[in-house]
Amino acid sequence: MTRPVLEIPMVAGAIALSVLGGCVPDLGEPNESAAREVVFYYAPGDPNSGLPLYAGQALTVQYCANGICHDVSATGVSRRLAPAGLDFSVNTPCEAESASDTSCQTSTETLRRGRASIFDHARRAYAEVLDETMPPAGERREETPVYFRTYDNVAGGSDPLPDILSEEGKEIFRVWLATGAPVIQHAPTRSGLAPGQECDVAEVGECAGRGEPPVPPDPDWPSIYEVFAGDTCVTGCHVPGSELFEDSNLDLSTEQLAYDGLVGVLAQGDCADGTLVLVVPSNADASVLIQKMEEEEPACGGDQMPQGRTPFPESFIDPIREWIAAGAPRMPE
Repeated sequence: MTRPVLEIPMVAGAIALSVLGGCVPDLGEPNESAAREVVFYYAPGDPNSGLPLYAGQALTVQYCANGICHDVSATGVSRRLAPAGLDFSVNTPCEAESASDTSCQTSTETLRRGRASIFDHARRAYAEVLDETMPPAGERREETPVYFRTYDNVAGGSDPLPDILSEEGKEIFRVWLATGAPVIQHAPTRSGLAPGQECDVAEVGECAGRGEPPVPPDPDWPSIYEVFAGDTCVTGCHVPGSELFEDSNLDLSTEQLAYDGLVGVLAQGDCADGTLVLVVPSNADASVLIQKMEEEEPACGGDQMPQGRTPFPESFIDPIREWIAAGAPRMPE
């Protein structure tokens, strides 16, 4: 597809150069494919979950312009010594169905200015990250990263982006800058558009489909089964022929098989002791299913469920607890 051409306006660089003075490294070779790796914002309960950015764009937002320092909205002490006007705001994409929608005008202009500023100061920004002088050690985000490499509307985000000051993080940032700092400007919610799927070219950046925020199940079995179905717990896991199935003998491939294999059934494999039950009707705390979802290091059966994925948030587990407390009925009343 034809990529948009960014016209770089003159930026007040004199202030920046006096602050970011010194030797600057070469950015090295560009890599179009790596620079356009799509990642997703995710935080439990946040309706903005599922919004896509390119990986380097996301690191810039997370560490440099997340409401402080180089964010266009940061003023006074919130700038943390970042020079006035030196803004790297390349934040949340416009969600309108068309990038030309008038509601996109403000975000488009902010993105245009932020990308131009990054483009203008790319080598010096990379030098600061390479030397680990920026972001300042005291201001680094130590909490769980909020941008993830994979995303779905059940478990949310998986495989978090690395710290920008890690070797992998520095390389992601370098490649993104060397490739011209591409950005996702437009993230519509068109029906049938998969998370991260390329859709069209926006005015300043590009377009990628957003992921729907995770929607908790209702406290009934058909709705809860939808949480477990597909890639979350079935594909490659609890289906005949998989390694997990050989150990647990738990087949979740259909709604009926899953119910019959969970409710009132003794655990097998690593959890088999003759007493542990996968779902104990009316007793969620005694149910191995709940323990496997809630505990980071379950007493048996390997890793927290779902393995290799973001753990279920409380908003998902609470309806499952409610269903079990009601006796774990097969069909809703």
